[in-house]
Amino acid sequence: MKTWFASLNGTIMISAIALLSFIGYTLMEMRYYLEKWIPGDTAAIVEAIVILLIVGGWLWALFAARDGRRGGLIALLALSLFAILIALYDMQFVLYSPMPWPEQTMIFVMLGLAILAVAVLASSLRRSKAAD
Repeated sequence: MKTWFASLNGTIMISAIALLSFIGYTLMEMRYYLEKWIPGDTAAIVEAIVILLIVGGWLWALFAARDGRRGGLIALLALSLFAILIALYDMQFVLYSPMPWPEQTMIFVMLGLAILAVAVLASSLRRSKAAD
């Protein structure tokens, strides 16, 4: 199992699962909070475009990493770090205000998977640098 995590396929799979958790998190955010904070159609369009750009970039990075490009791994690492920052920011709301349990669950799931993805990606990048 340790070997699979260290392989390129394992790294890409963990990153893809982290992407799915990010998508789940954004769906929960849209469902519970964004409409209340920023109502209106224009806000919904801007939110959708931003999420589509992030998810599109994440997919590009997955395909680039699968093709063996180091830039794809670096982009996956940056996007996973971004997901960690979002989850850590949202922890203040988990700790100090009532929050629906599905939203809380997705924050913890995204945080855990993003941390795992960062660890696996950092290891993979270190190995690929040593191989160069």
